[in-house]
Amino acid sequence: MKTATATNIKQGEIYRLPRGGYLVDTTEGYVQVGSPPETIKDTMAFPSGVPQIFCLPTKFFNRSKAISVAEVEFPIYFNFFIMKRKAIIVCLKKHKKIFERVISEALFGPETLDLRQDYVKSMHAYIPDLKKEMDFFVAFKAEDVVEFRTLEKDKGISIGNCAISLNANEEYEIHDRKAKTKVMVPGEITYNVIYDIGNVPQEPFKPPYLGVTCLGPSHGFDPKDNTSGFIIWINGMGIMVDPPVNSTEWLRRSNVNPRLIDSIILTHTHADHDTGTFQKILEEYKIDIYTTRTVMNSWVYKYSTLSDIPEAELRSLFNYKEVKVGKSINIKGAWFSFRYMLHSIPTMGFRFQFRNKSFVYSSDHLHLPKTFDLLLEKNIIDKHRHEEFNNFPWDSDLIYHESGMPPLHTPVSYLDSLPPSVKKKMIIYHIAAKDFPEESLLTLAKFGIANTVSLNVEKGTFEEMYLLLETISKIEIFKDFSLNRVKDLISVLQKHYFSKNTRVIKKDSKGDFFYLVVSGSLVIRDQQGTVVKRYGRYQYLGEVSLLLNTNRTADVYAESDVEVLSLSKDAFKNIVDGTELEQTLLQVAQNRDMQSWEALSNTKIFQKLTSAQKTDLEIIMQRLEVTKDSKLFEDSKPVKEIYIYHSGPVEGFQRKSSQRIKYSIGDIIGNYDEFKSGKRSTLICQAKKNSLVFKIVKASFDKFLEKNPGVSLRILEMVT
Repeated sequence: MKTATATNIKQGEIYRLPRGGYLVDTTEGYVQVGSPPETIKDTMAFPSGVPQIFCLPTKFFNRSKAISVAEVEFPIYFNFFIMKRKAIIVCLKKHKKIFERVISEALFGPETLDLRQDYVKSMHAYIPDLKKEMDFFVAFKAEDVVEFRTLEKDKGISIGNCAISLNANEEYEIHDRKAKTKVMVPGEITYNVIYDIGNVPQEPFKPPYLGVTCLGPSHGFDPKDNTSGFIIWINGMGIMVDPPVNSTEWLRRSNVNPRLIDSIILTHTHADHDTGTFQKILEEYKIDIYTTRTVMNSWVYKYSTLSDIPEAELRSLFNYKEVKVGKSINIKGAWFSFRYMLHSIPTMGFRFQFRNKSFVYSSDHLHLPKTFDLLLEKNIIDKHRHEEFNNFPWDSDLIYHESGMPPLHTPVSYLDSLPPSVKKKMIIYHIAAKDFPEESLLTLAKFGIANTVSLNVEKGTFEEMYLLLETISKIEIFKDFSLNRVKDLISVLQKHYFSKNTRVIKKDSKGDFFYLVVSGSLVIRDQQGTVVKRYGRYQYLGEVSLLLNTNRTADVYAESDVEVLSLSKDAFKNIVDGTELEQTLLQVAQNRDMQSWEALSNTKIFQKLTSAQKTDLEIIMQRLEVTKDSKLFEDSKPVKEIYIYHSGPVEGFQRKSSQRIKYSIGDIIGNYDEFKSGKRSTLICQAKKNSLVFKIVKASFDKFLEKNPGVSLRILEMVT
């Protein structure tokens, strides 16, 4: 099966779309089966353009990748607003209600709207009638925009000359009676990452003290550039704003440590602004999400519906940080204030002050004074709201303003008419490069780490202490220290710098320091020079020889210029001696000495974890030397642990089966469903000779999953 391009599509054949899903050319036009995010950017360039007919897969959400493969929101917009026609959605009858509600929420906002929950009580007299504002933009009904055609597995539907049905294998059969062609389209929809990652830094990214990195400068209908989103850097830590799809993957490829970004601001729930949020939630550790209750409820409903994850379970995957209009909130040391903007669904804009600098983001918003006057004249807004719209904070030091096609967006021509002093500090985003004026004092947002914008900010009196405490709080083994313990730790910490390629630790030498990585990365390489382990920001190393009184087991080099904090051997022992931390580190030290990393790196469900997550797993893994004829599971007893195989002959078989199971390094020994639910064991497993495995106890693993919610969903997806 070929990948579809603008030149190779022939009628009656199946083509893979570059981003995923399938395309069939028929006498009724293109029929697209499956619709992963941004496939519209593939089909816009094809001879017949964006399809009108979309067949939804029966499984429309990939939990492991946090991607909907039935993302029809933007194809519907394109068909209605650009092509002036209805999109036709073919799906199972049971899925119709799901997508009707999701699409309705995207087009018209929540069914019920009570903004009192989003405003401080002192501002209740000034709460705008957001429903009136939204209705101003939407002079149509859902049935004007999309037509659903439902089918059952044993009964198809007809669209003109095309008969479409779904067989028992959940494959779509598309029969073009006029062209006399019939094709069978696979039911499982794959998704391919296509993302312009720009210039990839060779060094690990070191964030600015205050700045902005554009994740995508354009909109969902631009096939030539990434969809909008950005990162605000404050105190060297990142806050993602409306992350676009695949932004987490792009950041990994761009040498950006995921732990640098632990927060999201979600302004609204259109697909070009919220699709990457779920992906970040599942990446590493729990993140904080900042938005109003209205926007959060809308997002949770949408993705709970699409993913089939209960709302309560979905909310447990992140830390919700509620924001209210009229009350400032501190994020990373900056004070943020939020307000609702003028858009077709509830949409937040914000401004923040950090030291002597200020930043404002408009979010999706129609900023046209003549429209404000019209809304006031029609009694859609009151004088207070009219004044609020007109008093946009143009005096901010950096203005990030969206632009696009009215009536939902601010035309760039208006922004280009503002005074030169305002234009010089304005970055325009959410607009295609072709629509940006050739000569202007405005600046078009530029994608990528290399184009990060930095602002010079006055130094804080206790800036270094703040950054030191931030580092300690991000290192897992120290994050629960009391204030007194932190003071003890700070009193003995030392700072070191190593230039690129410097050997930091020499193999077989005596252990003298325990290291905490502040910036850059350290690596261990094999004899071929391949990196076998990397220590990035907020990771630690060197505890093995200090705790076990052994020599260093490997050479460790600075992969880049590196800043570390260190504890001398005596200081390290004074800090951890007799504490629970000593036992924790001793467990890690013993595992690191016994190839647990090698086992984890070969385990399918764990090998894609970040380095920090693997280290957390090492803490709970128990090295177990299994003697000949020992059994790992007691027959028919509740399962309370699983094992990761390392070496030695171990053989397993199911109680009701004669099939033998042989294990390779990294294989999981045990039934995950039995382990997760505590069911009785159906597996008999025995060591034929002395063997080495690592045991993971359920109670400890549950705590690990609670801190890493994405791991749980990925495991479940792989197992099922």
